[in-house]
Amino acid sequence: NEAFRVESRRYPRLHEVAGHGQFYTQGQIRELVAYAADRGVRVAPEFDVPGHARAMTLAYPQLASNPAGAPAAGLQVLNPASDETYRFVERLFDEMAGLFPDAYFHIGGDEVPDDAWAGDPQVEALMKAEGLKTKAEVEAHFHRRIHQALTRRGKIVVGWEELIDTGTLPRDVVAHAWRTSNATARATALGHKTIVSAGHHLYL
Repeated sequence: NEAFRVESRRYPRLHEVAGHGQFYTQGQIRELVAYAADRGVRVAPEFDVPGHARAMTLAYPQLASNPAGAPAAGLQVLNPASDETYRFVERLFDEMAGLFPDAYFHIGGDEVPDDAWAGDPQVEALMKAEGLKTKAEVEAHFHRRIHQALTRRGKIVVGWEELIDTGTLPRDVVAHAWRTSNATARATALGHKTIVSAGHHLYL
C-alpha cells in the first residue's frame, strides 16, 4: 500500500514514482531468490489487489475506483469494472511471476473497505450486468479473473482469508488465515488448503 518495491520494466512508474527511491532491481530479486534457494528457502511474493493498492494508483491513477472520493479507511482500491485494470494486473503479475519461480503467488485480497466502490457508476453497472449483489461478490468476480490469468502462468494462487468468504472461488486457491481460527475452519470446510497465520505469535 505504501510503496511498490520491485522494479517493473512493463510499468516503470511503479518503482520510479511509488517506490520512493527504495526498491529492488530485477537483478537483485533474482540474486535474492537464488541465494535463498541455495539454502533451502523458498521465496513467494505477495502483491496485494484490489485493496492496499495506493502505491499502484499513485503511479497509475486511472486504475483507481471512484478517484473523486477516497474510501473511509483511507485505502485506495483498484477499479474492478475496468478492462484496463485487468490488463494492468495480468501483465504486471506475468512479469513478476517470471522473477519468482516458486509455484505459489500471493495476491493479497484483504481489507477492502466496505464503501470502497460505493457510488462508483462503473462498479454499479458491473454489478447489474453480472448479477452481483454485495461487495464480497464483486471481489470474488475480480479474483476469479486474476486466478485464471495466474493459473495459465502455472501459479497456485494464495490469498488472505477474505478471498474465500463468498465460497465461490476455485478450490485450488490457498486461503491464508490471519485473524482467528474461525477462518481456518471456514476455509477447510470449503475444501481450500490453508496457511495458518492466525494468532499473535504466528501473525506478528
